[in-house]
Amino acid sequence: MKSSKDNNETKVVNIRMEEYDVYIGRTGKGQDGYFGNPILLRENQTRGATLEKYEEYFYNRIKNDPEFKRRVHVLKGKTLGCFCKPYPCHGDVIKKYLDTIK
Repeated sequence: MKSSKDNNETKVVNIRMEEYDVYIGRTGKGQDGYFGNPILLRENQTRGATLEKYEEYFYNRIKNDPEFKRRVHVLKGKTLGCFCKPYPCHGDVIKKYLDTIK
């Protein structure tokens, strides 16, 4: 599903509710999961704890994987689609990073 966004703001949306430019969820149902969160939410964990682990993973990968960094930078200004929203989502970590770059 494609977004028809008019501005250059990066946004994270639920793919069931809004249009999006790039899918950032996990692999499945014909979707590429390149940007998916590899940290699974377990019953004994809070979403916040999982996102803290993802943030550490994400920034480590940005630092050490030039191809990942390049592909993340291409997401700037796009509407990112995942299943998590409106709950806190790894897409928020990606957006926060993208908001810091020019």
